[in-house]
Order: sequence, then C-alpha cells, then structure tokens
Amino acid sequence: MMRIIGEQQTTKTTMVDASGSSKYWTMLIIDPASQGKGYRYQSLSKAQSFFQNLITQFNTSRGILEYSEADIQNCLLLQFRGKDDKVSRLAGLCLRCYVSHFILEACKKLASQFAASGRFTYRDLLPLALDDDGKKLIILHGEAQIQHTFNEKGEIRRGSYDVFGVEILRTYNLNSESKLSLRNWTHLQTKQHPQIKKFLSQFGLKVLSDWALFNKVGKQQFEQLSKRDRDLVESFHTVYRRDRRLQPRNGTRRAPDPTEVQLREMLCFLQKKGVNINSINKLMIELKRVAKLLQDYDIWSRRGSPLAEALENLNPETGDYFESPKLIDNSQLGGLERIEQNELYGFLHWGMIEVLDQAIEQGLQKHIASVKKRPRYAPLAKKVISGFRLLYCQGMSLGKIAEALGMGNQSKASRVLEPRQLLSKIRSLSVEKFYRLLLDKFQGFIEQEELATNRDALNNLNQEIEFFLDDKIFEEAAAEISTSKNRSMNSLYAQRICCYLEKLEKTND
Repeated sequence: MMRIIGEQQTTKTTMVDASGSSKYWTMLIIDPASQGKGYRYQSLSKAQSFFQNLITQFNTSRGILEYSEADIQNCLLLQFRGKDDKVSRLAGLCLRCYVSHFILEACKKLASQFAASGRFTYRDLLPLALDDDGKKLIILHGEAQIQHTFNEKGEIRRGSYDVFGVEILRTYNLNSESKLSLRNWTHLQTKQHPQIKKFLSQFGLKVLSDWALFNKVGKQQFEQLSKRDRDLVESFHTVYRRDRRLQPRNGTRRAPDPTEVQLREMLCFLQKKGVNINSINKLMIELKRVAKLLQDYDIWSRRGSPLAEALENLNPETGDYFESPKLIDNSQLGGLERIEQNELYGFLHWGMIEVLDQAIEQGLQKHIASVKKRPRYAPLAKKVISGFRLLYCQGMSLGKIAEALGMGNQSKASRVLEPRQLLSKIRSLSVEKFYRLLLDKFQGFIEQEELATNRDALNNLNQEIEFFLDDKIFEEAAAEISTSKNRSMNSLYAQRICCYLEKLEKTND
C-alpha cells in the first residue's frame, strides 16, 4: 500500500559535529550544465580546515557535542565581524558556504509558490541570488562595513561587486528582537532580493512585505478572515495606516515594522473589540500570522489556484518561521507520479478545510440534538451556539460563559457544551470524510478493491489520515481546550468553528 500522507514530524535539538557539518565548507555554485539542476556542490578546503579547527576548540573547552548549531553560528559570526582579518575572512567563508544552501532552498520555495503558472522554475531565480563562487576571501571593512577582498599579495581591495551571501551576513542581527535564525534570515533576504522581485514583476507577481499586505488588503480578502483576524486588520489600519499617511513620501522605501507605541495603541483598540492579547510581542506574532494568510491569498488570487500548502509556519514561542513538514513521502509515490504534486498538495490542504467545515456543521447539529434528548439540560440547548461562540471566538472560560448565559455554574456549562466530546466527534467525522474524499479524488490510483479485501491496507490508510489531521488540526485544538489559564483560541479548528458560527448568526438574523 503506497503512502500518501507523510509521518508526523518530531522536534528535536540538533547538535553539531565535524562529520555532519559539511554545509560550512561545501558551497553551492551556479552550474547550468549540472544535470539540469543548475548548480553543483564545491568543497572548499580552506573553509573545511578552519571549521574543523573550530570544532576541535569547542570539544576541548566544552566536551564533545556540548554545543548547538546556534553556538557555532554565533561564534563564526563574531569572528567574521572581528578585527582579525585572517580569522574574519575564513569564518566568513564558512558562513558563505552555509547560506548558499538556504539561498537555493528559498529560490525553490519561491518558485513553488508560483509553480501553477508554469512560466519559470527555481533555476531561473538561482543566477540572480547565488552569485558566490568561493574563490575570493571577503571581509567587511571600515565603519561602513563595505565588502573588501584580498589580492594575491594579501593586499585588501574594494570588491568589484557585493556578493549577496556576504550581504546576508552583513545585515543579520544576532540580537534582533524577531529572533530570526540565520537560515530564516537568508530566506527573507532572498525573497526581498531586488533582482528576484524585478524578475517576478515581469510575470505580474509581487513579493510584498507583511505590512504592505496589511495595507492593501481588499474587501474579498477581508471577508475570508475570521472575526478575530478582521479585528486585527482593523487595528492595524486604524493605527499604522493612519500614521503612514501622515509621514512624508519616501519613494519606494519598505514599510518599517510597527513601533512599540503603535503596537500598544493597537492593543487598546483590540481590547475595546473584545480581543485580549497579553503583550506587544504576542500581538506581533498574531499580526505575522494574519500576514501569512494574506500572502497565501494574494499569491492564490494571481496564480488562479490555491497555494499547495503553507510553505512556512510560525513558531508562536519565538515569532520565527520554519519550513512546513512535507505531506507526501516522495520515495513512495507509486501511481501518484502521474499526478502533479502541486495539485496533490493543494488538494490535501483545501480538502482538509472542506471536510473540517462539514464535520463542524454536522458535529454541532448532532451535539445540540443530544442535549435536547437529556431532560435536565434540554432547556439549555438553545444556548449551545452562543456558548461555543464565547468559548472559541472570545476565549472565554466555562465559568464566565455560565455566568454570561445564565447556565448556573461552570460544571453545568461544561456538561452542556462538552467541548472535549465535541472535538472528538468532529475529529471522527473529519477522518471519515477525508477518507471518502481521498478515494473519490484518486480513484484509479488508490486500489479500492485492495482496501475492501485487505484489512491491513485499510487500517494503514486510516492511520495515515489520522496522523495527518491530528498534526494539522486536532493536536493543537486539544491543547487549547486543556489550557485553563491565558487561553488563546487561535488554532485552525477554533478559526473554522468561529467562521461557521458567524455564518450561522448572519443566516438567523
């Protein structure tokens, strides 16, 4: 039985050793003739020798493997920006090797976002950003931190052009409040590379900053958002866009991040709307999450088809972006090789939303019907919808819901709403519906006769579906319900319930 949906991803701390760190001495170099890939791997002996000496120093001072990837990068970055030119240029070479891998990764991601157009691939983007061949040693010289190289005599000279990988290192802030990793900073800078943006604009495609996306949100985009997210957009417009209009025009300068004063004013605006966010850091994370939704919609509207899958996710603890796990095990595609992967990615993502919406509607109807059959709680059945609206759309506790709706006490509200049981019911319905959706979509690729006669094959498929839906929806939803303090209902499950309840409310008005 082929695998359609990949295994759940586990999170673990990556430690660095000399044998597993070839990215620090292997540079990706443009090579149009390299088996259609457009690049090749070039091992740089100077970088390898320097890096392995650094590892030896770490092992001597801390003990083997008692350091992380971040430790190594921070050490290299400090050496690269240090005053010792000999150390600086070699530390920089190691880091240039490292970022070259993620320039490639960013180009692939960016191309895949617009893959449905079929008009270009990542190979068209590579020459615009992957411009380092590793032949010259480079340092940042003077107060202006300008790129300089060394000639054969060891004399320092201004470089003939600025290497993009070195610019990424020059602009990276180790102590940034955003806490972006060097990898994610490389992704961000590649997306904002002037030549790449110019290339995309030739196809009518744009890569906009988070704040530009907020500023240009249209009515159709706005209506696709949940009420909470619409309130976030309104708070941004009320404060940031107001201030932006009062500022003098400054050409095409990129919109700056909101200031602390602006963020605090947004928090006050949101509190009046009933949206409680505890800090400006959490507000920034919320704004970035909405910006990602707007970006997906913006790309989708110009592609003519939905995004395959969110290519990056937001870490709510750090505000950092990380790569989404794959939905497909490429080594076991089998018959699915005849299906475009983008179509499959898109189907899995949007099919998941479709079945979840259906399961929410059906699950809530069944839940209300079951409450009506219980004589003791039947009179409260009419308050179930309002109760879930307060729980999921306003993050209210069961005790406060009981008080607001006159349900008596928290225990009684819990027995009427039973959010855990509803979640379990909606999960079961989603698994069942997603299973049927897969069979209908991939008829001919999934052997239905085999599923009908082979219990193991059927169980394997159901298990894969459960893994997938739990990872994408239900694990986070269950964690939200289990949180008794500082509850924040931001999961996909909570958002879709709110969307359904809002539609229901409009229908009944």
